Amino acid sequence: MGFFILIINLALIAAAVYFGKKYYKKFKGQKSNAFTEYYTQKRQQFPWLDRWLSDWQSQNIDPVQIRANRLFGKNPAEEYSDEYGLTLECPSCRCPHSWVMTAKENIVENKETTTETIYRSGYGKGDFFDSVSEGFKKDGKEEKVKVVYTGRAIRDFKCLNCGHTERNEYNERWVNYEPDTGFREFNPPVTAWEIPQGYVNQAANALYEQAKTAETQNTATQTAPAGANTAGINPTILKAAEMGNREAMYDIGMAYYVGLGVEANRDEAENWLKKTFHKDNEHTPGVSDDKFDFDFMVYDRGRKAYQDDNYAVSFPVFQKAAESGNTAAYYYLGISYKLGYGIQTDLAKAFKWLEKASNECKDDLEKSRAQCSLGRMYRDGEGVPKDKEKARYWYKKAADLGDSGAKRALKELK
Repeated sequence: MGFFILIINLALIAAAVYFGKKYYKKFKGQKSNAFTEYYTQKRQQFPWLDRWLSDWQSQNIDPVQIRANRLFGKNPAEEYSDEYGLTLECPSCRCPHSWVMTAKENIVENKETTTETIYRSGYGKGDFFDSVSEGFKKDGKEEKVKVVYTGRAIRDFKCLNCGHTERNEYNERWVNYEPDTGFREFNPPVTAWEIPQGYVNQAANALYEQAKTAETQNTATQTAPAGANTAGINPTILKAAEMGNREAMYDIGMAYYVGLGVEANRDEAENWLKKTFHKDNEHTPGVSDDKFDFDFMVYDRGRKAYQDDNYAVSFPVFQKAAESGNTAAYYYLGISYKLGYGIQTDLAKAFKWLEKASNECKDDLEKSRAQCSLGRMYRDGEGVPKDKEKARYWYKKAADLGDSGAKRALKELK
């Protein structure tokens, strides 16, 4: 009997999917055409809109099609986003994409919690979808808790084209989550065109992940960043960067900085890293280029590459930073030489830079790590003659700075 019910459920689902696709195809063209006609008219009325859409379409992103796909039999002029509370156009001048939300307030007035107990006796007991997705179940019961918050939502809107303002208040219902309450002012305001921008961000992130996955699968031992390969900049990563993906911008900037896959070019590296700086601060008033610190950003990305085992990037970054007098880089350069991270192992150079870090590093964490590494080299005779007293000396200095590994090594040192 249970098997027969399963077959019926699967048949119903297959039929729903089949007729759903036919229904969607039937109306998809109609709503897409409606949007095309709508935007054709609007682009003639508002030249800035034509320029804006042309910029997106030059990147193979079509906000018109994005919005068409989000609607299903709705009037384009009345499109509404639950997330942003924005209609497509200003209700006064009818300008599309100029209607923005400047402030919002959620007021919760009631909370109701209900618990539903479902008793099961083998397969098929419970609701229809539980039966399909969960299959055979042991006898027993299950409790489902639902929390419903109800209250008011208040939104302030303004048109950036004509200056028209409105305040809308409506009843709201939040199921199974408590909304952010209180008044929030948006500066800059939440704009209607951020909706297609969200899709652009998703597409850019997908491209970046696709490129990284492909590189991992194709060359398991590759240490180059996702933004570079032997033939130059990865075109998929370049596309993701042009669409606004920060990690892709970082990878390309670092590829130019260290010369991975492309000829080293500090100006190009700075150009790409500055793009990430602008993206990080696009909504922060008063942040200008004089706040951009190229050397700090490069070193910070080198640290991240080191943590991600991307030594083809981290080693040249640490090398340049150490040669420029960055004392924190002394340790990382020394340990890279010691362990062969991004370079052939060279214990003599490792000792040189670890000793400099042990004496000159301004950061206690890197300093203690360098001292502990020197103690280990003297203890084990790595690149230097074994010397228990010198090992104890460096372990003691590291332990005085709080290094737990050095403290254990001191106790174990005979």
